[in-house]
Amino acid sequence: MTFQERLEQLINDAEKTIKIIIRTDGTESRFYNELSLRVSRYDLNFSLDNGRYLYEITENGLVDNYGYTYSYGVLSAEQFVELVDYFRKH
Repeated sequence: MTFQERLEQLINDAEKTIKIIIRTDGTESRFYNELSLRVSRYDLNFSLDNGRYLYEITENGLVDNYGYTYSYGVLSAEQFVELVDYFRKH
């Protein structure tokens, strides 16, 4: 298995994990009628676009502080797994 394949597998595993956490520990989204995890730690409120920052994460993607949705892929692999690790521990 190549390093690229390993990285893709890691990201896929992280996506599966965050979706499970959302289903078990999520609360109602501020913007949508679905479960989400609120990103309350300042250092995890990653910048997404022109002053917009990560506010919550849903099974469908990332939501900024204005309610706009992004795919998980807008975060670097390192940022995404850091976010998943945080929610796995809390």
